[in-house]
Amino acid sequence: MDQQDMANAPAPMPDGAQPVQGGLGESVQASPEEQADYERFIGRAFELIYNQQMLPQVLGLLQGEGDPKEGLARAATMIIGRVAGAAQQAGTKLSGDVLLHAGTAVFEDLANLASEAGIHDFGEDRDGLEGAYFKALDLYREMLQQSGQLDEAAVAQDLDQLMRADQDGQLEAMFRRLSEEDAAGDEPREVQADPGTNAPHGGLMEGMQ
Repeated sequence: MDQQDMANAPAPMPDGAQPVQGGLGESVQASPEEQADYERFIGRAFELIYNQQMLPQVLGLLQGEGDPKEGLARAATMIIGRVAGAAQQAGTKLSGDVLLHAGTAVFEDLANLASEAGIHDFGEDRDGLEGAYFKALDLYREMLQQSGQLDEAAVAQDLDQLMRADQDGQLEAMFRRLSEEDAAGDEPREVQADPGTNAPHGGLMEGMQ
């Protein structure tokens, strides 16, 4: 599957996904186009994470050469960057809300994957989880800057949105939910790749257009 096929093909909704709700715990009144973009984004991200060829690389990234917090940030940046890049090449402009919520949902999934694989229990490391989240934002901004795609006005708007989410307790709710999910989980288990690359397993910011 090439990048345009990844971006354009209809994606089934991953298990448990909610209408443009993502990881911040705040339902967003999304247009049908935004909802479709959100579902397609996370569907393609999960296809990328859990296919047989990619999963070992993702697990290796999550280990972070001994620093799983750095690994989580880099894995999230890589997955989100690839999916957003495919959308861009296909001529799809993703809104900031879609990217923020879809990107956060991908981050949550990777944090849970790290815990399930026995790499790092982020349910017992709230500070590490928060640090990895904001590190991922920094890494993604750096990636956009290096590629000449950074939109300073959009970044300022997104930072303002994150500040409001933090003040409203949305980020705290997201981190708490992740911790509770990890604490309720079983012992670390072997993570299996999906046998087919089209089966999902389950912004960061605006400058992706």
